[in-house]
Amino acid sequence: MIKKVSRTNDLAFKKAFSSIGNTEPLIGLAKDILGIDIKEISFIQPYSIESYIKMINNKQFAVFMQTIKDLAAKIVLNDKDANFIGELQVKGAKSFLERSLYYPTQKFSEDYKENKYGSMKPMYAINILGYKEFKQNSDGVRVFEMWLRT
Repeated sequence: MIKKVSRTNDLAFKKAFSSIGNTEPLIGLAKDILGIDIKEISFIQPYSIESYIKMINNKQFAVFMQTIKDLAAKIVLNDKDANFIGELQVKGAKSFLERSLYYPTQKFSEDYKENKYGSMKPMYAINILGYKEFKQNSDGVRVFEMWLRT
């Protein structure tokens, strides 16, 4: 018997969008939603059922529970490095808006720690929600841009 897998299942989302060798879904999602053309992807935490089984068998529950960030990757856009984070949130969660800003800014600031200002890379994030976070007539898309004045 074949069971239907929910599209809002975290592991199904990770498998679809962060499996090694399966980059087309993420490239399409980024192009359709953000209008960016990803040339290369290197997943920071690629999906692998074997790695999840190993963590559980080795009782590494703390590591297993650190899969809060559904998708994290280093990407290349027209020979320029950038970072990408994707998040699926099915049910309303306290402080989700804060978390949706925290992950990208955390990754952005990690670049600063490595080589200061010259190494800071653009950061792209997509949050897919299975609930209403915004009022009915408000725009659900928020774009935050930071510019360096030279």
